[in-house]
Amino acid sequence: MSNYSKDALIWIVVVTMGAMAGASLLLRDANNGFGAVTYGAVPSFELTDQFGDSFSLVDLSDIVWVGSFISPHCENDQSCQDLIQMTVSIYQQLKDDPKISMVSMLIHSETSSPKSILPKSDVQPERWKFLKGSPQTIESLATACIQKKLPASGYDNRLFLVDQNGIIRGYYQANKLDEVRKLVKDIRKLA
Repeated sequence: MSNYSKDALIWIVVVTMGAMAGASLLLRDANNGFGAVTYGAVPSFELTDQFGDSFSLVDLSDIVWVGSFISPHCENDQSCQDLIQMTVSIYQQLKDDPKISMVSMLIHSETSSPKSILPKSDVQPERWKFLKGSPQTIESLATACIQKKLPASGYDNRLFLVDQNGIIRGYYQANKLDEVRKLVKDIRKLA
């Protein structure tokens, strides 16, 4: 057998194995009702959590999480409060599963503390992170994660679902109950 034949055989095996791996991932997702629909990867980030500790995308490895962008000045905005209350409701439904987390990224957090918007309910801080960083970092994350700039209010009513690999799997309007129900269903499929 010539070197050319050996190289060709090796490439055929490698390509076949890659195709099989890809097909198995697509079948897995299709069986869970997702198909191959994704909205891109969450970019790597380094932020600070509600305790002042460093927190990055690596800390969310192997965890399904729901992301949101909110303003720490939310206490004076009913629509923003509704977003937080809906997120609390989702959290309460899923709080017993250690493979699921909530992540709220705070806009304009340099002038305020997240304590003013922390839910008064029984929230495990390791399962719901409130993250802050520079306005440029948060705005850049928002543009990448929700695929648009944040409005002047500093929050967006869309929640986004991220799988264990940091891939955005869906967007859901927090002010629409049918979409929130679908979000909870989709979270359970991924976890």
